[in-house]
Amino acid sequence: MLWHKLIAFAVLSLVLCQLHQVNGNDSGCQANFTRVGDTCLKNVSNWYSWYEADRHCRSLGAELVSLQNQEQLQEINKWLNTTGLFMLNFWTSGNRLGRIGNYYWQGTGQEASYLPWGTGQPQSTGNCLLLASKTWGVADYHLEVYNCESWSSAVCEQRPQQYTSRLCLKQDSYESVQVLVN
Repeated sequence: MLWHKLIAFAVLSLVLCQLHQVNGNDSGCQANFTRVGDTCLKNVSNWYSWYEADRHCRSLGAELVSLQNQEQLQEINKWLNTTGLFMLNFWTSGNRLGRIGNYYWQGTGQEASYLPWGTGQPQSTGNCLLLASKTWGVADYHLEVYNCESWSSAVCEQRPQQYTSRLCLKQDSYESVQVLVN
């Protein structure tokens, strides 16, 4: 009789251990991405043109960051000041490649309504938008117009994914799956 209890305890332990592993990353972000507000961000320190940065982010299942409001910019500023020290410029998805004069977020396809310009911006010397700061250390990032062929680091953005865990217990085994919640 004791061996039945030991087997039941072992199965229960395995199930609880698996549940802990499945729910270990409840941020909804993939590995190497950090939850920042309502989005998942990754600082890419390699230097790319805007086109290469866009392609690199897409290869990660992400896109260049798009700014929606001041609260998001403040969260990104705080995050960049802790993860991107000594980096003054980061590509965003903002550009005016399709129509001169209007800026669009490549990541969302929407016209940019929130454009926190830096001092003396926007300039007409480029078509792509950088998050840029004039100071080292504790930086205050704003948008600047830049030549898309210039090199800079980038910030990739992903939408957090919501998963639910489900266990299927069988007579001799169990299975655990993650189901994407829409």
